[in-house]
Amino acid sequence: MKTVGAAVSALPLLSLLLLSGCVAEMVQKHPPRRSTVPGVGYIELGGGDVRYSVDGWGIVVSMRRHRALSKMRAVCKTKQKDLEPKINDEYTHNDVDSIYSADELDVNLQHGLEQYHVAPYHHLVFDCKLIEKPAPKTAQDKKP
Repeated sequence: MKTVGAAVSALPLLSLLLLSGCVAEMVQKHPPRRSTVPGVGYIELGGGDVRYSVDGWGIVVSMRRHRALSKMRAVCKTKQKDLEPKINDEYTHNDVDSIYSADELDVNLQHGLEQYHVAPYHHLVFDCKLIEKPAPKTAQDKKP
């Protein structure tokens, strides 16, 4: 009976751990644009920039990276399923986030705290690219 009580009390901590891992932000997003002319394909393949915080435990940071990769796939997702994300650049940078809420800003300034929060973020700059389909084998390729 004690193990059930311990599991129930650990549930909020586990949910906080899982929710903290889902913080990934889309900095820039350029969705793919198809042409209105049949047979032309794409005018622009699309791409963007995603960032996630590298503060915290390794498992939490890996969950943030997984969420950032899923956001990249969501940008490149089309009905034809012929695009996939390709990472062009990765870098870690100290980004500055400012507080926009007046209530939070007033409290911080009264206590002498900064109005900016500086934290390291890992950026993934990506483009959407066409999925290369293998060429069909001809009869000559099948013969030895």
